[in-house]
This record gives sequence, C-alpha cells and structure tokens, in this order.
Amino acid sequence: MRNMFRIHALVLFAAFALTGGAQAQWQEYTSADGDFAFSMPGKPQEQRQTGTHYNLPSQSLLYVAKTSSIPFVFAGRTKYHNDANVPLRGELQANADNFAKAVNGKLISQRFFTWTNVGGATYEAHESTIEAERGSFRQLYVIDGKTVYGVIAGPKSSANEAEIDRFFGTLRIIKR
Repeated sequence: MRNMFRIHALVLFAAFALTGGAQAQWQEYTSADGDFAFSMPGKPQEQRQTGTHYNLPSQSLLYVAKTSSIPFVFAGRTKYHNDANVPLRGELQANADNFAKAVNGKLISQRFFTWTNVGGATYEAHESTIEAERGSFRQLYVIDGKTVYGVIAGPKSSANEAEIDRFFGTLRIIKR
C-alpha cells in the first residue's frame, strides 16, 4: 500500500468540497512536529493519521483549508518507517496517481524535477495536474529519504491560479 494521501485526501476533499469557505488572510503555519511549513489563505484543520506502508508503520500529518477562492487547499507529509524501502520516483508517482483516482480524475500533465528548498537544498519532486469532474487540481510531492511532503490545491481557475501558485511557493522543509 504505497499511498500517502489517497484515503486521507479523499475524506478531507469530500468534507471540504461540500462546505462553504471563508475569505481569510494568508498566514504561515509550521507543522506540529516542526518538519515543514507553508502559508495558506485560511486556518487549516490538522489531522494525524497512522498507517501501514511497505508493511511497516507510517505517520501522516495533514492540513486542509477552504476559502471562497480555493475550495481545496491541502498540505501534508508522511514519514515512513526507517526500515521501509521507499523508491523515490515510484513513491512520488504513486501519490500523484492515487490522488487522481481518489477524485475520479485523470493526470493531464506531470513532470519529475529537482525541487529547491529555501536555503538551497534539493530534492526529487513530482508535479502534476489532474482533471476531474469537479475541475482541475494541481499537486506537488517532494521526497526526502523516508518522508514525502505534498501540497494539493483546486479546483483551479483563472481567478485563483495566482493564489494557487503562491501557496505552492510557500512549502518549506525544515531541517533540524
């Protein structure tokens, strides 16, 4: 079961897709464990999940918000067990594919690339766009050894594309 966000993101997506959002100020948030930070246009709800990936325990920390301009804004990370054999590109691709399946969508564009964190550290990354019944979603996954970070936003429109770009540009991995 190589899937960080499939079930978690689907449940959170369904909950937020059906409720109204509020216009909010952009604020920076640091994850409860201090591993990563991001800015969102609204206060996110935090959810912790435990799971089994690669037949070993894993821990996910997820944040979701909704605003009047971006119905689904998601940031999260999954830490896999130290003994897990996590294939870098395979894990990135699996997360992209699984979210597409979770929203009954199709990947319409995708790319692997080297993502640069604040401070210059580089990581393997995968960015894609999904076309689904509810619209177009953008997703980014970044892998650091046994930890995958992800951000997802949508449905994308010409009115919120700049805000989605802004959100994606705020992801930071914090090295302690």
